[in-house]
Amino acid sequence: MTYYEDLYAVAIDNYGIITSRAARALGVSNVYLVQLARRGHFDRLGHGVYRLVDYSPSSLNKYAEAIALLGQGAYVFGASALALHGLAFTDSQGVTIASPTRTRKSLPEHITVVTVANKADIAAYEGIPSQKVADAFLACRALGGADMLLSAVESARKQALVTDDEATALRREIKTGA
Repeated sequence: MTYYEDLYAVAIDNYGIITSRAARALGVSNVYLVQLARRGHFDRLGHGVYRLVDYSPSSLNKYAEAIALLGQGAYVFGASALALHGLAFTDSQGVTIASPTRTRKSLPEHITVVTVANKADIAAYEGIPSQKVADAFLACRALGGADMLLSAVESARKQALVTDDEATALRREIKTGA
């Protein structure tokens, strides 16, 4: 296989995204990756992050792109973690990402970064690192909309995103505002 075919195979499995770090792991230099972008095979999203030009995006692309732009340790957070599962109505373009470290990267306006000091319990949904659904509900309870959150908890329980015990505890916490 050619380098381009190797990059293409990795990108297809990652929402059309390839990073310079992943390219290096395949033995592809940054120079070659930049050349491919200049030739129109990839769009540059940010420092070291590229997307296949001929990739048809899904509804999850905005999350995968935001994670790739922020780098290792980043994960989808709060209402965005709920929206990832169709459990919350949020800005259709905005994404909130948590990072364990402060970032100075220049990011698109639709990405909001929250620095979190605590090591969160993270799960991968469709290959995208995200705050666990139960923790995302707890992060969102201060935003209000208890009725919407209670309805979303029931949907999450039906989809097996939270256990019955977690759903009971979440309903209690949302109702009491604890």
